[in-house]
Parts: sequence; structure tokens; C-alpha cells
Amino acid sequence: MSGLAPSIKVRNLRGKRVGIVSSSWHGEICQALVEGAERAIKEASIEEVTLRWVAGSFEIPLTAKRLLEAGCEIGRAHV
Repeated sequence: MSGLAPSIKVRNLRGKRVGIVSSSWHGEICQALVEGAERAIKEASIEEVTLRWVAGSFEIPLTAKRLLEAGCEIGRAHV
């Protein structure tokens, strides 16, 4: 990995609920991706974040579905 992240302008989304679902299979890589998502979420002024770690890629869609049903707004293009 180069360690360089692209610069992306994120709009203010205060009041939104966000969920992050990540596999724990490749821990170092997935942790870095989660940290990048958390930075963007903070930049967007989102305060309510739910993080779910799952074993592998097969569990991600079901967990994301459950977070959406619980009111998180993952899966929508706000950024």
C-alpha cells in the first residue's frame, strides 16, 4: 500500500446515521479501510456510527441489510 489516500470533498451530513461493516479476515487492510471511513464520517459531521466486524465477505451483505433495517443510511451515495 502506498499510504496515500485521495482527497475527496465530503458534504455536511449532520443528523444522519451511518453503519460500517467490515470483514476481519485481512485485519490490517480492513482496519485501515475502516479508519478511512471513520475520517470521512467525522468530516461529514456525522455523530451516530455503528461499526460491525464480521468474519468474512459472506457475512457483509446480511449485516449491512440489518443495519439498514435498523435505520442506518449505509449503501446510499451521500459523499
